[in-house]
Parts: sequence; C-alpha cells; structure tokens
Amino acid sequence: MIRRVIFLLGLGLLALSGREATATRGIVFCWCPPADGQEGFWMAKHEATVELVQGKAGLTLADGTVLQPDHPMVMADLKTIDRFLRSLSEQGRKDGTLPEGWEYDLPTQSEWTRACRADRDEEPSLARLAREANFADQSLRQSAVDGDFSYAESGVNDGFAFVAPVGSLKANPLGIHDLRGNVWEMVWRENREEKQIIFCGGSWCSPAAQCRADSRRQGYDREKSRFSGFRIVMRKKKPD
Repeated sequence: MIRRVIFLLGLGLLALSGREATATRGIVFCWCPPADGQEGFWMAKHEATVELVQGKAGLTLADGTVLQPDHPMVMADLKTIDRFLRSLSEQGRKDGTLPEGWEYDLPTQSEWTRACRADRDEEPSLARLAREANFADQSLRQSAVDGDFSYAESGVNDGFAFVAPVGSLKANPLGIHDLRGNVWEMVWRENREEKQIIFCGGSWCSPAAQCRADSRRQGYDREKSRFSGFRIVMRKKKPD
C-alpha cells in the first residue's frame, strides 16, 4: 500500500483512495493493473458526461429528449472527442493534474475489454447484469410503443427505460460503472495510430447478449449517435 501511495503521489494526482485517483477537472479514474505482459492504466470510473464535455446546460436531442448534465455525452463524433481530449490534456499539463509522460485518450479495444472483464472469465448472469448494466429489460419493454421493444427481457429490471445518469448501477470489481450497457463506447482498434474505431459494450436498448465484454459494433469516425458515447483512459505515452 505504501508503494502504491508513493506511485500515485509521483503522478501528481489531486486525490487518491485505494485504487482510485482524481485528476483533471475532477475526473475519477480506477486503476487497471498490468496483465498478460501489458502495462497497467487508469480508466475513467464513469462514461464522459454531458457536463464534462459541454457544460451544465444539458443536451437536447433532435427528437426532443433532454439529457441532464450527469447523463453520458452522446452525439459526439471522433473529431469532437479528439478536440475535447486535447483540451483536457492541455489543462492537465498546465495545472499539474496530468503527469509528465502520460496522456488522456480513448481506450484501445484490449484496454476496454480488460477493464470490462475485471479479471472475471465468465460473463455475468442475467440477474447480475441487471444490477450492473442498463440494457433492454422490463423497464424498456413497458415503455414500448407499438411493440418496438418486444425483444427486451421481461424477467429482469434495471430500473431505467432509457439512458441512465452515469454511476446509477453497481460498479464492477475494479470500481468502474456502466462498461456494459447504457451507451456503446467508442474505442480504438489495437493500432490506434491508424485512427480506426469500433464501439463496445451495448446500450440501454441492446439485448443482454450485446452487453458482453467481447461485444463489438463497427463504427466510423464521423458517426454521431444517441446510443453511443465514450470513456477516457490515462496511460503512459509511447516513446516517439
């Protein structure tokens, strides 16, 4: 524990508690330890929120849906996200909350999968999934118009018919919320230098089978979707 405290203080982070650390703009990160020869990294505890990306005014979608500041940020394409991450990094370097030699970025596919699995080999049961994930379940089925969501699970209920405020459901063993369900999360393919993206984890209207650690959806960099958001990682930069 003492070595971990020294390590965290060496990062220049604002606060620490066990496996969590608070960094730029108050973003809370959870430690994902090294595995299979790959370095550890910090994964944001929550999906990036409307407030974090664009402020406290909330977000009104084209269909009139109003997202509150603590809802996940949606309708953001790669260009918008990249601009936000550059701004976040610049602020972190100026105020000392981003350590020298580290960066803010989207997760890679393997980083996201490691964080989602959290050292658990098996997929969660349907009952446990309903405690950890906002997906197509009884709440969504009951909200359906003309049977639009007839595929939704009727035997479990996560309590949310549509997208939920971040952190509303139980965290996984690493302390991270909403990796499964709520919104699809944009990640880099393994070679992030090629700027190829995919989406992981399912959303609030996805069947349970799409909320697996290995669930993927193809995407493109200009895509803007009410079903998709993103999450931040903090990792050591690769040498130039």
